[in-house]
Amino acid sequence: MTEALRTVRFDKADALFADAGSAWMMLTRPAAAEAISCCSAKGIAVSIVEAGIWHEPGFEARLDGIWHSEFDAKSDVDCIDENNSRALQFIVGLPQAYDTAIISTFGNEV
Repeated sequence: MTEALRTVRFDKADALFADAGSAWMMLTRPAAAEAISCCSAKGIAVSIVEAGIWHEPGFEARLDGIWHSEFDAKSDVDCIDENNSRALQFIVGLPQAYDTAIISTFGNEV
Protein backbone atom coordinates (compact mmCIF):
# COMPACT_ATOMS: atom_id res chain seq x y z
CA MET A 1 0.00 0.00 0.00
CA THR A 2 2.81 2.45 0.85
CA GLU A 3 4.35 2.15 -2.60
CA ALA A 4 1.01 2.95 -4.23
CA LEU A 5 0.57 6.02 -2.01
CA ARG A 6 3.82 7.49 -3.31
CA THR A 7 2.26 8.01 -6.75
CA VAL A 8 -1.22 9.22 -5.78
CA ARG A 9 -2.47 12.62 -4.66
CA PHE A 10 -5.85 12.69 -2.94
CA ASP A 11 -8.26 15.56 -3.47
CA LYS A 12 -10.62 14.81 -0.57
CA ALA A 13 -9.81 15.14 3.13
CA ASP A 14 -11.85 11.99 3.86
CA ALA A 15 -9.00 9.89 2.44
CA LEU A 16 -6.82 10.80 5.42
CA PHE A 17 -9.41 9.44 7.84
CA ALA A 18 -10.64 6.49 5.76
CA ASP A 19 -7.14 5.04 5.39
CA ALA A 20 -5.97 5.93 8.92
CA GLY A 21 -3.45 8.38 7.48
CA SER A 22 0.03 7.70 6.22
CA ALA A 23 3.35 9.49 6.04
CA TRP A 24 3.07 9.00 2.27
CA MET A 25 -0.50 10.24 1.84
CA MET A 26 -0.33 13.37 -0.26
CA LEU A 27 -3.33 15.69 -0.35
CA THR A 28 -4.12 18.59 -2.62
CA ARG A 29 -3.76 21.90 -0.86
CA PRO A 30 -7.55 22.40 -0.46
CA ALA A 31 -7.92 18.82 0.83
CA ALA A 32 -5.06 19.38 3.28
CA ALA A 33 -6.73 22.53 4.61
CA GLU A 34 -10.01 20.65 4.97
CA ALA A 35 -8.22 17.74 6.69
CA ILE A 36 -6.76 20.13 9.27
CA SER A 37 -10.24 21.52 9.97
CA CYS A 38 -11.59 17.97 10.30
CA CYS A 39 -8.77 17.12 12.71
CA SER A 40 -9.86 20.04 14.90
CA ALA A 41 -13.47 18.84 14.85
CA LYS A 42 -12.32 15.35 15.84
CA GLY A 43 -9.98 16.58 18.60
CA ILE A 44 -6.86 15.45 16.73
CA ALA A 45 -3.75 17.61 16.88
CA VAL A 46 -1.72 18.17 13.73
CA SER A 47 1.98 17.66 14.41
CA ILE A 48 3.64 18.29 11.03
CA VAL A 49 2.68 19.75 7.66
CA GLU A 50 5.00 18.99 4.75
CA ALA A 51 4.10 20.97 1.65
CA GLY A 52 5.56 21.02 -1.81
CA ILE A 53 4.92 20.68 -5.49
CA TRP A 54 3.15 17.79 -7.23
CA HIS A 55 4.85 16.36 -10.32
CA GLU A 56 2.58 13.74 -11.89
CA PRO A 57 3.34 11.26 -10.32
CA GLY A 58 5.59 12.44 -7.55
CA PHE A 59 6.09 14.95 -4.80
CA GLU A 60 8.82 17.57 -4.48
CA ALA A 61 9.03 18.44 -0.80
CA ARG A 62 10.18 21.98 -0.08
CA LEU A 63 12.23 22.93 2.99
CA ASP A 64 10.28 26.16 3.43
CA GLY A 65 7.06 24.12 3.21
CA ILE A 66 7.55 22.35 6.56
CA TRP A 67 5.61 23.30 9.68
CA HIS A 68 6.10 21.67 13.09
CA SER A 69 3.76 22.02 16.02
CA GLU A 70 5.34 24.03 18.84
CA PHE A 71 3.93 21.88 21.60
CA ASP A 72 2.33 18.54 22.34
CA ALA A 73 -1.35 19.44 22.18
CA LYS A 74 -2.75 15.93 22.62
CA SER A 75 -4.43 16.46 25.96
CA ASP A 76 -6.03 19.91 25.80
CA VAL A 77 -8.83 20.53 23.29
CA ASP A 78 -8.32 24.31 23.43
CA CYS A 79 -4.64 23.80 22.60
CA ILE A 80 -5.58 21.49 19.74
CA ASP A 81 -7.76 24.18 18.17
CA GLU A 82 -5.02 26.80 18.52
CA ASN A 83 -2.37 24.40 17.22
CA ASN A 84 -4.44 23.36 14.21
CA SER A 85 -5.35 26.96 13.49
CA ARG A 86 -1.62 27.69 13.16
CA ALA A 87 -1.22 24.70 10.85
CA LEU A 88 -4.12 25.96 8.71
CA GLN A 89 -2.65 29.48 8.58
CA PHE A 90 0.62 27.95 7.41
CA ILE A 91 -1.13 26.08 4.56
CA VAL A 92 -3.04 29.19 3.50
CA GLY A 93 0.11 31.33 3.53
CA LEU A 94 2.21 29.05 1.34
CA PRO A 95 3.30 30.12 -2.14
CA GLN A 96 0.68 29.24 -4.75
CA ALA A 97 3.03 26.74 -6.43
CA TYR A 98 2.90 24.55 -3.31
CA ASP A 99 -0.12 22.53 -4.30
CA THR A 100 0.36 19.35 -2.26
CA ALA A 101 0.79 18.55 1.44
CA ILE A 102 1.29 15.65 3.81
CA ILE A 103 -0.47 16.02 7.17
CA SER A 104 0.88 14.17 10.24
CA THR A 105 -0.88 13.99 13.58
CA PHE A 106 0.21 13.28 17.13
CA GLY A 107 0.02 9.59 17.96
CA ASN A 108 -1.61 8.67 14.63
CA GLU A 109 -5.10 9.31 16.05
CA VAL A 110 -6.45 9.64 12.52
